[in-house]
Amino acid sequence: MKRTCRTDTWQAVHPAGPGEILVATEYRHPARGQVSCPAWELLAGSITRRGFAARRVDGSWAATPGTGVPKPAGPVEVHAVSFELRDGRLLGLAAAAAPGPAAAAARAAVAEWTAVLRTRRLVTGGDPLCAGERGARAGGPAAGVSAAGGPAATCPLAVAFRAEVRSLAGQGLHVLLVGRAGHAAVTALRGVADGAVTLVEDAAQARTVPVPDPARVAVALQPGLPVEESELVAERLRARFGHVVPQHPETYCYAAGDRRADLHQLAHSCQLLLVVSPEDDPDTAHALALADGPAVVRRVSTAADLAPHWLAGVASIGLTRTARSPEDAVTRLLPALAGLGPTAVVTTRAGRTSRLEPTSIG
Repeated sequence: MKRTCRTDTWQAVHPAGPGEILVATEYRHPARGQVSCPAWELLAGSITRRGFAARRVDGSWAATPGTGVPKPAGPVEVHAVSFELRDGRLLGLAAAAAPGPAAAAARAAVAEWTAVLRTRRLVTGGDPLCAGERGARAGGPAAGVSAAGGPAATCPLAVAFRAEVRSLAGQGLHVLLVGRAGHAAVTALRGVADGAVTLVEDAAQARTVPVPDPARVAVALQPGLPVEESELVAERLRARFGHVVPQHPETYCYAAGDRRADLHQLAHSCQLLLVVSPEDDPDTAHALALADGPAVVRRVSTAADLAPHWLAGVASIGLTRTARSPEDAVTRLLPALAGLGPTAVVTTRAGRTSRLEPTSIG
């Protein structure tokens, strides 16, 4: 790619307001022809951070004044980079502004992205939605269940979990729920078995939690937490009370453990990991904590949030998202990153916990 990469500056004519920089989604190079700019949003973000207004244009800048040029139009400096892919397509970046500080900022912004053009591998993974949540979103809530509670209300496994808690409480048992206060799966239990459920968040609480009758205790594991962690607390309760009635393991939720494994592997499969999430998403900190590996982890909402120095010397970029981000949040970032050089996109997944039918267990 570097052999075909070239930077150019030329004069053109196009309307540009004071302090405004035009960012091309495509442009016609005076010698090379049509150049596509899928990474234009990355360039626009850099320009905005420099304090200038970035305006998206199709890049049809006229080299000299002539017919069809919008009025009023004035001279602009075009700063561009272009390179050729092996299939012959031309990609690049271009920005234009009236001579002066805006043109200098346009030149600097193009230069800093030019410095990180290279061949890269993009690795996606760590889907925040389990199969139950995806199915619920696609097909709607389970029969007789309101969708108002989100995935915790519509996921078939969460529905089965609530039914089991209701059943255990109906047998006169006091249910000790291993879970987290405020989690959607816990709040969704309101009205299911009021007065018959006590939340136990950790091993310390397991040693001291009071129950009405120590001989009539049931233990359930909240969906949305790693089973391997919840089981440790459940074993403390079993050791304390002796006999307890456990939740049937068929209704265990493995999604959280699988996601942790996915993010752990993703953080070991790339040099830079981008977590796409809304700025106020509470799941962001959790996702960042799960991505424990050598990769540098950054949060972004859109392509415009990326800074070019993040990509310096980076040959592989991982991408994942949080549950509150749009389902196409990662796929929308891919074209922008692919606009920075030859790219391969792969998907990785470590967590693949699945259930076997009883007939297949021997």
